[in-house]
Amino acid sequence: MVHGDESSSRALGQARRRGYLTNGLLLLGSVLFALLVGEGIIRTVQPQDLGNWTYTRDGLTLHLPNMTQFSSRFGHKIVTNSAGMRDHEHDLTKAPGVYRILVLGDSLWKRIRLTSKMPLQAC
Repeated sequence: MVHGDESSSRALGQARRRGYLTNGLLLLGSVLFALLVGEGIIRTVQPQDLGNWTYTRDGLTLHLPNMTQFSSRFGHKIVTNSAGMRDHEHDLTKAPGVYRILVLGDSLWKRIRLTSKMPLQAC
């Protein structure tokens, strides 16, 4: 009789382990499903603009080079050249008699809110 009790307790232990495994997998699947549904709702209700800039190790913000992206926030297209500037391509060597002016400022000066055809005076 002792041998029969031992095999039934072994079968009961295996059934419990299978139950724990099944419940754990169901819990994991449920959590993953809830996260996917939540992500879908957030992307639909509150979408985020994809980043159109990057940061240097010094903390400077730079536009990505050769990028074209529509800004739904401001309603126009953002296009950058190979240097990451919102302008047409420029020769790196300065021609004689040409002056180059560097403009520093906040995000308005980055011209994200302006189309590329608007002059800076429109700010």
